Amino acid sequence: MTDYSHLITEIPDFPTPGVLFREISPLLADINARDEIIQKIGVFIREKNIEVIAGIDARGFIIGSLLAEKYHLPFVMIRKAGKLPTNLTIEESYTYEYSEATLTVRGEFLKEKNVLVTDDVLATGGTLAAALRLAERSEARKVYWAVLLELTSLWWREKLREFEIFSAIQYN
Repeated sequence: MTDYSHLITEIPDFPTPGVLFREISPLLADINARDEIIQKIGVFIREKNIEVIAGIDARGFIIGSLLAEKYHLPFVMIRKAGKLPTNLTIEESYTYEYSEATLTVRGEFLKEKNVLVTDDVLATGGTLAAALRLAERSEARKVYWAVLLELTSLWWREKLREFEIFSAIQYN
């Protein structure tokens, strides 16, 4: 696959001092790059017999809904707390690079399915771990992960090595 790392804008000290934010808008705006990435993830989808796409609020919705539409799969939203009725959801709280958050999902859509969770960036793995716990608590059969950008120098892979992850771009 073509190296599209030049389409990622690095913004220092955003959203807090000391954080180097990777902005994916130029990548999404490049039709050829976006199409090639969607096709490569499509190979992963077929290999893993994915039955449902679950996108994480908010940027995971972009890649997830593109994949769900192209490969004719259901799309499930993993939302931030307070965005879905609590009587219909399960929730999972976690800590990530610079804050804490809670994710929620309507778990019945994941039950007994092979699930591909999508997000924009994989950094320290806090969001990944929370989404995986939500899918497991929803009784998903098998859970996989697809991201546009993976920060390989961070510690998450050691903790979560049993999960298969597709990443379009890797930063060291």
